[in-house]
Amino acid sequence: MQVVMDIGGTNCRIATLDENHNLKALESWSCLDFSGPAEVFSSYIEKHQLEVMSLCMAIASPLVEDRVTMTNLNWSFSGKELKQQLSLKTLNIINDFHAVALAIPLLGNTEKIQLGAGNIDPDKPALICGPGTGLGVAILSRRGNLWQVLPGEGGHMDFAPNTPYEQEIWRIFHRQYGHVSCERILSGPGLAELHAAVCEIDGVDAEILSGDQVSGLALAGKSASCEKTLHLFCAMLGSFCGSLALTTAAFGGVYIGGGIVPRFIDFLNNSEFRDRFEAKGRYRSYNEKIPTFVITAEYPGLLGAAAFLKRTK
Repeated sequence: MQVVMDIGGTNCRIATLDENHNLKALESWSCLDFSGPAEVFSSYIEKHQLEVMSLCMAIASPLVEDRVTMTNLNWSFSGKELKQQLSLKTLNIINDFHAVALAIPLLGNTEKIQLGAGNIDPDKPALICGPGTGLGVAILSRRGNLWQVLPGEGGHMDFAPNTPYEQEIWRIFHRQYGHVSCERILSGPGLAELHAAVCEIDGVDAEILSGDQVSGLALAGKSASCEKTLHLFCAMLGSFCGSLALTTAAFGGVYIGGGIVPRFIDFLNNSEFRDRFEAKGRYRSYNEKIPTFVITAEYPGLLGAAAFLKRTK
């Protein structure tokens, strides 16, 4: 039996695979209810009475050595020890956006929504990124008939303000953190802190809100400060994606996943996102040709983990 897991900073999704590598017995649990992946996995196989031989774990963490330490969740473990503890024949641990990238070639037309112009060149690299609890980034490129993923930690690049107002935002985040990464702002927790910064700059009494509350109030038209915050978030996301597209020549498309943006696609489409994506000075015409998409598939991380196991069987 093969099992796939997709572990983010908030939720853990887990499923088994049938003989055709289709997802079965899919469940989603809060990571906060568990001490680590071993406890989640053990609870799942006990519930379903499974004998598991292979596990592919897609996790929101840099993967450099055997020790896995998550950036936005208090989980740390050894891959070798986990394999022994769970009595697995094989254990593959990949970055969560490595998995999302592998899902891109599998997406149907109803599982992604295009924003703006541009056409996919299937022989050129694609870029995958997405705000959630953190900010994931990966590159997908074709080598012959095989898709190759280049995972990385692009979400921790320096945040670059593009307007005087964004410079004020940078100063507030710099005062708090020193180094201001893109993830500090373009994430769920970042959206909450961005709202607080907007209120500070504008001299508005700031109610402490979560990222979900900020986006919810903005979409409902119940808070001017939340609407302004979400518009800024979308604009800065456009600049971020556009810069990465320039870096990677992503004429295969830019795909936005994660747990946040799919909740407000219409808002994003009516924001400055696409204009800021293209606003690269002399290279505006370059980025105008690159299509941008929001991934609407419900479990791209699990689909990609299943694709990884299919390739390595």
